[in-house]
Parts: sequence; C-alpha cells; structure tokens
Amino acid sequence: MYTNEAMMAGALNLQPDGALGAATLIGANSIQYSGTLYPGQTLAIDYFNPGTREVAVVQSVTGSTVNLVNPLANAHAQGAPVKEVSSMTDVVPAASRYFDDVCYAQNSFDLESVTETRNGIVDREGNLVVSISKYRAQSIESLSFVQILGDTPTLILPAYIDISNKFFLRAQVGLPMCNVQATITYTGGLSPIPGDIQRATTALACRMWKEKDSGFSDVIGNSDLGVLQYKKGLPNDVALIVKHYYRWVP
Repeated sequence: MYTNEAMMAGALNLQPDGALGAATLIGANSIQYSGTLYPGQTLAIDYFNPGTREVAVVQSVTGSTVNLVNPLANAHAQGAPVKEVSSMTDVVPAASRYFDDVCYAQNSFDLESVTETRNGIVDREGNLVVSISKYRAQSIESLSFVQILGDTPTLILPAYIDISNKFFLRAQVGLPMCNVQATITYTGGLSPIPGDIQRATTALACRMWKEKDSGFSDVIGNSDLGVLQYKKGLPNDVALIVKHYYRWVP
C-alpha cells in the first residue's frame, strides 16, 4: 500500500483525540494513553510528523497502558498526538489500487520478487523485447524464451539484459523478427514508495473517506442553487503525477 491512515490524518489536519503520556522507543509494544480505546482499533501516532508518524493497532488496554499488536517502528516524544482512525482503514487499500488502476499498472509499484511468463518479440535489430508487470526491474534472476512451445528454452544471462526501461526488458539475441514466449524471474517495484505516489494516493484516500459526508455530484457548479459542487474524477495534481507512472504497454 502506498499510503496509510497516519498520512491521511495529517493531510486532513484532523485534531488529535489525545496525546502520548510518555515517550516511547523503537520496538516498544505499548504506549501510555489516557482515553477510551478498545481492542482492534487503529491509531495514528505522531501523525503531523512525516519522519516518525505511524499506524498501530490496539491489542488490549490495561488502565492507561495500551498494548499494541505490532511493535512501534519509530520513537515518539511525550505529548505526541494520537488519533483513532479505524474508520479510514477500508479506503487505504482501495486508494492504492485506484492509483494502480489509473496508471494501468496493477500491483506494479510494491517491491517484490515474481516469476512471469509473457509474450515478447524480437525486433528488426535482433533485440528481444518483453514487457513486465512491475514498475522497473531492480534485478534479474533468470530469463529464458522459446519461439515454439515445447522447444528447449534459450537462456539469457542477467548481465546482458537491459533493465533501464520502466515496464520493459531488452536483450540482444541476434535472431530475425519473430514472436516469442519468455519466462522471467526478477525483483521489481519501488522501495521506498516515492513521495509523489504517496502524495497522490493519500489525496485519493482522503477524497474517498470524505465522500461519505460530502454527497459529491457529477457537476462542477450549479448556478440555480448558487452553491459550489465538486465533480467526481481524478484531481488535477494526481493526474499530473500519474503521467510519470502510466503504463504504456499491455
């Protein structure tokens, strides 16, 4: 996922429900908080601070000690703001997938190792060109191809594969123009997720979350009613970011 509830809470400038009663260290399994919380609730901690904000899930509550499902990834100062954000948890994955959809790049940006079998071509210059699903291959473990199913695969050493293109691999194979089927094992995607993708996805998530109250319509303005209404669609700043990550291949 490319955003989280803490980013949303900060972007929306939501007022804290309370504050940490004591400082915490990285790896802490609990926080001190005087307020009403229940197991399973999601908390945004220190969410106005881009360097340390994070999301935690309540495991149990004993007095002012709130035990967490997972240890904290960051240290936090006493008084750091805390916001209960369980209502946002559904829109975070939805916004991440929405960003994928508008880029025509489903599950392309998270860094992971995958194996794919895809159709490719050998072009006029004898280059094998094959598309991949992830945004930019970081490393290749193996690449092989066949012209006819059932043939013995031709292996290409990773050192001879050009991985500089966003959604393509390219390698010189010295064959005449033809169609091939390639099998690739590689690590692709981005880590960390770039700030502009985080910004775009956070904007989409905030929009989805606010729609429950706003009653968005499909018009920009209504002169008869004299009120400003907002059009459903991709915000302009998000559309500009999408241009840099749009998938131009099948």
